[in-house]
Amino acid sequence: MRTESLNGLTQKTYQVKKGDDPQFLVLDNISVDANLKVEVKKEIGSDQKLFNTINVAYLLEMQNKIERYALGGILREIHLVTTQDELGANLTAVKLAKIDLAFGGEINLGQNDKVDILLSNLKKTAYSSLHTFEGTSVSNAVYEVKERTFKAEELQKKIDLTTTDFLVFDKNAIPSEVEFRVNGQKITRNAEALFLDQADTFNTVGYDENNLPIYGAYKAVVIDVRACEEVILEDNTEPRVDIKYHTIKTPY
Repeated sequence: MRTESLNGLTQKTYQVKKGDDPQFLVLDNISVDANLKVEVKKEIGSDQKLFNTINVAYLLEMQNKIERYALGGILREIHLVTTQDELGANLTAVKLAKIDLAFGGEINLGQNDKVDILLSNLKKTAYSSLHTFEGTSVSNAVYEVKERTFKAEELQKKIDLTTTDFLVFDKNAIPSEVEFRVNGQKITRNAEALFLDQADTFNTVGYDENNLPIYGAYKAVVIDVRACEEVILEDNTEPRVDIKYHTIKTPY
């Protein structure tokens, strides 16, 4: 395990080398506004972008829900707390964010490979830290989250299901409708229905800084599309804007 202080910082760069091959990145008392970027730099072969500047709380909720969908068991909940910055002003933070960097084991690093970690928008939290943990086995599948765009000028967008097991939207940026085809049957969900599906599937996803339950979604709406034959996004809002979303391919 390696540990690094984040106290009073707005940004932190951190590098992990062979010998400390990480499976998890654990962030203590991390601002809900913090962003994370992680890339594996390869001496041989192509570099691998795991997360390309993504909000930590959104990523944590995404991973918690995907783990629940894929492996079953109890949903890992998000716990928010009120903490202070270095000047004593209050801010909201995630008490503990355990982020998976690979599926089922640690990243398999070559002798001169490196994992570059960039944390930004940290809000100068007074008591905050970063830890990387090794695993007990090696994984050949890093946890890659791909950012996609449903452009404003597109009438529809068909999801490439060969590269997508899970589809993730910011809860405040969902298309007007998402159409699914499963076992030859067409199913249509609007943004409200998708949010209700999250509440039905996950119930309490965490607790806010006042210890009140968060139902359905805090930041991320996660959809399991592994059984789908087709998924199409549609949006008829005016004015139209680009909608950013994420896709994840898993070994499950």
